[in-house]
Amino acid sequence: MASVESLRTRIEELCTAVKHHEEIIHGLEKAKSEARGHLNRILDPLTQCPLEISSEIFILCLPSTPSFNPLIFLRVCRSWRDIALATPSLWAALRVECPCRESSQKALDPWFGRAAGLPLSLTISGSLQGDQVVPALVKRHAHRLQNLHLNLLCGEELEAITMPFVSLKSLAISQGRPIKNAPQRYLSSSSRDEHDYYSYDPFECVQMLCAAPNLVECTFEGIQHEVDRSYSIFNSMRDTWSTHLCLKHLLLGTEGSDSSTAEILNHLALPALETLAMKFFSITVPDFLAFLTRSSPPLRSLKLPVHPYVNWETVDAESLFQLIPSLTHLELTFARYDLGEEPFESLVIHPLRGNSLPNLSSLTIRGRYSPNHLEFKKLVDALAARRAFVDSKLSSFAFLYSMSAKEEEYRQGVSGQWHTGELEEDVLLTLQALSADGMEIHVGRQPH
Repeated sequence: MASVESLRTRIEELCTAVKHHEEIIHGLEKAKSEARGHLNRILDPLTQCPLEISSEIFILCLPSTPSFNPLIFLRVCRSWRDIALATPSLWAALRVECPCRESSQKALDPWFGRAAGLPLSLTISGSLQGDQVVPALVKRHAHRLQNLHLNLLCGEELEAITMPFVSLKSLAISQGRPIKNAPQRYLSSSSRDEHDYYSYDPFECVQMLCAAPNLVECTFEGIQHEVDRSYSIFNSMRDTWSTHLCLKHLLLGTEGSDSSTAEILNHLALPALETLAMKFFSITVPDFLAFLTRSSPPLRSLKLPVHPYVNWETVDAESLFQLIPSLTHLELTFARYDLGEEPFESLVIHPLRGNSLPNLSSLTIRGRYSPNHLEFKKLVDALAARRAFVDSKLSSFAFLYSMSAKEEEYRQGVSGQWHTGELEEDVLLTLQALSADGMEIHVGRQPH
């Protein structure tokens, strides 16, 4: 019978042998991995390319699938991982869904570090309630952010990441997706009964805009009054505004009767503004004129909605357009107006026949009416009159209507003011003459 000492010695010998063989196996596994990697490099054409080309291929993969992120490149093989980690552009953009999962939090810290010194783009959506990681991430990299897109629960959460953004060039604050069982204090008054939407207060958006002094492009969508806060805050700010010296392009709105987005203009002066597009006109016409007066912008492009409940009839279009003589592109959308009604006459017909907008080169009219309307001839004649000016720059005209054939047939039967079939001969001849003279013309239905 073996002694205790001999058994212990035997166990030690076996442990030594196991360790030795484990080292051999580890070495063989390593050699196998290296051989497999070498085989992959031979078979994979991507690894035969110079780094500049393989990096560019990886970069081009990203835009085609928005949900895709470069982490997948790290999991294919060592060669792909090396290429991805050596391509800073892959890591210069990040999309974060809040609140962050634990696995996401671990990936955030090294992400922007791989971008080296490149300018950064960040998209944040969801709720920041209880999330300390994302505000800390924004704070660490605020000085490098060049593009920022925010889609948060409410304006109170927007305040949590409002800080100096000295390098920011593009900012978008958009309407959030519908949410279920949102806290009552986060819902706009118009959405509490049927739809629970994220909403922002114009006050927080003005603050965010002022935090980015070098901002060039900005989009605000779906901003709504939070009744408990907005009116008291904005009434106290009624006669005050902030001046932004660099903003050139501003898009305001999503369409909807509860949008307060354009009210931001009441509290801004934008002396560098070149492009202004509004999808919903939620301020008064005098307030809009006051904005143009104090801004005196070199505006080149204006997209303006003309709604029936806004009192355009009292507007002197000559005075309006005198405030923006640099305008080259004008797009007007007439909601539920008929041709021939006063706003159309004052905002389109009279300016075309007069000396307003001397630099106008492109005019687009959108609305729910067709070019077979009797008043369409006035518009065509006004175009011909403007084109006849010696120094006229008008070179493009589009007339886009959304009325369906059934709607047009119904309105013809009700009012007797609509024609069917082709354009009248004299109107068609005038358009053909304008086209022959080099003017680009498009008349047709716009997509629904």
